[in-house]
Amino acid sequence: MSVTDFFVDGTDAIAELRSRGTALNGRRYNNEICRVMHFGGDKQIRELTIYLDSALIISVFEKNE
Repeated sequence: MSVTDFFVDGTDAIAELRSRGTALNGRRYNNEICRVMHFGGDKQIRELTIYLDSALIISVFEKNE
């Protein structure tokens, strides 16, 4: 997984990630991921939302048996 972009504003951060791989059956797994994080005053993550292609993940796992 690699970071393609990162943005911070106060206690909020957004990370754009790229995940590339190959399943055991040889099927390619290429997914773009966005993580939206909200931090508390103690610098701990208080809320995390992840956006990704969940249908791709399901497809890769189902066909990897």
